[in-house]
Amino acid sequence: MVRALLEDLDLGDRKPSLLLRQMQELSEGLVDDAFFKNLWLNRLPVNIRTILSISSESLSKFTEMADRMREYNLGEAAAVKRVKPEY
Repeated sequence: MVRALLEDLDLGDRKPSLLLRQMQELSEGLVDDAFFKNLWLNRLPVNIRTILSISSESLSKFTEMADRMREYNLGEAAAVKRVKPEY
């Protein structure tokens, strides 16, 4: 359990809230929100982590914000891929 929480889990292509949920399930209620917040933040992309790190919101609010930022970032990336350079 501890190894999976500290080393094995990563965000991959899922929502940040799903990663947090998996981390909470693995911990079996033995880890507090402050620890999760730091551990979870370290697994997020730098741009999302930077924005969230200056906020003092609750963990549940953080997950909502992170999910929205992730969706926005994925939408931007898809839009960039669709643009074809003209020569």
